[in-house]
Amino acid sequence: MDTDRADADAVGRAERAEESAGEAVEERTDQSVRDADSAFAESQDDGGAGDAESALAASVQSFLERNFPQISMHGGTAGVEGVDAETGEVWLALGGACSGCGISPMTVQAIRVRLPEAVPGVETVHVDAGPGTHF
Repeated sequence: MDTDRADADAVGRAERAEESAGEAVEERTDQSVRDADSAFAESQDDGGAGDAESALAASVQSFLERNFPQISMHGGTAGVEGVDAETGEVWLALGGACSGCGISPMTVQAIRVRLPEAVPGVETVHVDAGPGTHF
């Protein structure tokens, strides 16, 4: 009976630790997104095209990492190839296991819909998902 209680206590502690770690990661991610969004907003105020593009690229990359962790979890990569802050166009590349993956068109569609809704300044998303797959 004492062993069962000790096991239950250990499981409870592990669950609390896992929850706490998840909250810490979420807070760091949220802070990095706020920092990137803030940098983007400041660059817009300054009128610096290079700064605006760097900040926009950072916001887009943060969005990808935060909203599509399954890409890297399944051996794929997603990265910003280029941005045009003036027109709101973003060029992304999917690689690794994404190249030729049967569900990459669904991932691309989700990115193309959600990215402009989530990141200020993004209007159009172009995605290269490997040879012969440009969206």
